[in-house]
Amino acid sequence: MKNFVIVLLLSFLTIETYAGKPPRVVSNALKQKFPSATDITWKRDSSSVFHGMMTMKGVWIYKNERYDYYWIAEFKLGNKNASAEFSTDGHWLWAEVERTYSEVREEVKNAIKRDYSNCGIISIHLGEFVGGGSWYDVGVKCGSKEFESSYDENGWLPPRIL
Repeated sequence: MKNFVIVLLLSFLTIETYAGKPPRVVSNALKQKFPSATDITWKRDSSSVFHGMMTMKGVWIYKNERYDYYWIAEFKLGNKNASAEFSTDGHWLWAEVERTYSEVREEVKNAIKRDYSNCGIISIHLGEFVGGGSWYDVGVKCGSKEFESSYDENGWLPPRIL
């Protein structure tokens, strides 16, 4: 019976740890960055490296920052799905928000047509990294295969080094 109680207590502690309750500084950072966010769910990612890319004057820069873990928030902004990552001390790292095709810049639409003219669009997300730089992640389905490509705001497809 004693072992059962210990296992039960450890189970509750594990659930609390992985149930997605970030530190207050992290949840406050989300509220500050996205005050209209609703339906928020959290998860902790135990990846030791955060990968990012920023564009400055059309040049893509790849950047690695080390974290023991970070927090991912998935939420709604109006009727759009969104997600954002925050360090454990509440620093915003990156975010992406769902977009419709009509909301995409013409340069990106032209690039999608050029690269995937015989494919269907599955999803489009506009992402932004801390320090500047934004990109479109475009999910497409070509026959039975699915792909994801990233474009900057000018429709340039950078190499994927993540």
